[in-house]
Amino acid sequence: MEPLNVDKYYDEEDHAGGDGDDRPAMDVDVDVQDVIREEPLIVRVFGLPIQKVASIAGILFLVVILALVLPSHSTTSETTVELFGTSWDVATTTSLNEDLLIITTTTGTIPTQIGVLSALTQLSLTGTKFSGSIPTEIRLLTKLTRLELTGNHLLSGSIPTELGFLANNNLNVLILQDNGRLNGTIPTEIGLITSLLELTLTDNHVMTGNTPSEIGLLTKLTVLDLHKNQISGSILSEIGLLSTNLQHLDLSDNKLSGSIPTSIQFLTALTFFKLSLKYYNTHLSGSIPTEIGLMTQLQVLDLYFNKLSGHVPTEIGLLTRLQKLDLHKNQLSNRIPSELLFLTALEHFALDKNKISGSIPTNIGDLTALKYLGLERNQLSSSIPSEIGLLTRLSNLWLPDNKLSGSLPSEIGLLTALTYLGLSDNQLSDRIPSELGLMTRLTSLFLSSNQLLGSVPDEICPKSNDFYRFVVDCDPEPFPVACPCRECHCGKN
Repeated sequence: MEPLNVDKYYDEEDHAGGDGDDRPAMDVDVDVQDVIREEPLIVRVFGLPIQKVASIAGILFLVVILALVLPSHSTTSETTVELFGTSWDVATTTSLNEDLLIITTTTGTIPTQIGVLSALTQLSLTGTKFSGSIPTEIRLLTKLTRLELTGNHLLSGSIPTELGFLANNNLNVLILQDNGRLNGTIPTEIGLITSLLELTLTDNHVMTGNTPSEIGLLTKLTVLDLHKNQISGSILSEIGLLSTNLQHLDLSDNKLSGSIPTSIQFLTALTFFKLSLKYYNTHLSGSIPTEIGLMTQLQVLDLYFNKLSGHVPTEIGLLTRLQKLDLHKNQLSNRIPSELLFLTALEHFALDKNKISGSIPTNIGDLTALKYLGLERNQLSSSIPSEIGLLTRLSNLWLPDNKLSGSLPSEIGLLTALTYLGLSDNQLSDRIPSELGLMTRLTSLFLSSNQLLGSVPDEICPKSNDFYRFVVDCDPEPFPVACPCRECHCGKN
C-alpha cells in the first residue's frame, strides 16, 4: 500500500503552525486502517480541529473549578483603606464628612493615604484636632466637588499648590476656614480651578501676601470670602472680571491699603460687599467711587474702619435694595445726601465718627424700615427733626457728640421699640418731654452734657433685674436733670 499524506486533512494555517509553531509539516506513513481510526480527530468544531476544542474546553473547565475552590486573591488592602479608625471602600466611598468623624479618633495628622479614595466627591474635616500640614496627596482626589477644612486649629503649613491639580471641572466649593496656623500666601494655582463656585479662605490669621491676580480667572464664583487674614497690598482691579456671577465679596479684616478700584462697577450681581478693616493698622483711602451706584443688587455695603474721605456719593441712593449701609469711622465729610433717603429698605444706617456736617434731613422719616441709626461724633447741627418719630422700628438711635440744638421733639416718644437712645454731648435745651415715658423698652439712655431740664419719666424705670444704664446730668448747676430710677448715673456715658 502506498504511503498516504495526511497533511491534506489540515488547513494551511494548521499546516504552517498558525498557533505560533514554526515547525515544518511532515509526511507521515501510516496504514489506511490507522487513518480511518484517527479521522474523528480531524472533525472541526467552530472551525477548529476537535482535538483543539477538547484542549480549550479542558482549560476553561479547570479555570472555573479553580475560581470556585480557591479563595480570592484580592485583599482588603486593595479595596479599602484604613483612615480615622475606620475602613473605607476605595471604589465606592464618596463622602467623608464631620458626622463620620465624630465617632472616630481625630488627632494626629491627615493621613496621606486619603489620596487613595479616588471616588471621593466630598471631603469635610471640621472641628478636629489634626495637626501638621494639608497632605499634597489631596491632589489625587480629582472627583471632589466639595473640599472643606474648618475649625482645625492645629493645622499648619501653607495651602498646597497641588490644589491646582483639581482643575477638572468638578470642584465647586473650596473652604479653608478658621484653621489658625495656616500660613503663607494664596497659591496662584488656585486660579486653575475654574469650576469653583465658592472660595472661602477665612480666619486663617497668618495667611499673608497679596491676593493673586489669577483669582480673576474664577469667573463662575458666586462667593469670594477672604476675611480675617493678613492679606496685604491693594484690592485687585481684576476683581471686576468676576462680574457675571459674584454675589458675595468679603475682604474685610486684612492688611489692605490703597483705594477701592472703579472696576467694582462690573460686579452687578453683587449683594454683599464688605471691606471693613478694623484689626490692623492699615486702611483703605481715597473716595468712595461713584461707580458703586451701578451695583444695584447690593443689600449689604460695609466700608467702616477705613480712611475714606470726600463726600458720601449721591449714587448710593440708586441702591434701592440696600438693607445695611455702614460707613462709620472714616473721614467722610459734607452733608448727608438727600438721595440716601430713597433707600426705603434700609434697616441699618451708620455714619458714626466721620466729619459729616449740616442738619439731619427732615425726610429721614421716609426710612421706615430702619432699626439702627448711628450718627455719633460728627458735626451735625440744627435741631432733631420731628419726623424722626416716624421711625417706629428703631431699636438703636445714636446721636451723641454733635452740635444738635433746640428742644427734644415730643414725637421721639413714638419710638416705643427703642432700647438704646444716645443724645449726650450736644446742645439740646428745654424740658425733657413727658412722652419719653412711652419708651418702656429702654435699657440705655444717655442725656448728659446738654442743657436739658426736668426729670426722666419714672415710667421708663426698669421693672426687672435686667441690665440698665441711664446717664443724666445730676449736678444742680447749671442744668440738673432728675432721675427717679435707681439705675441712674451722673455725668458722661
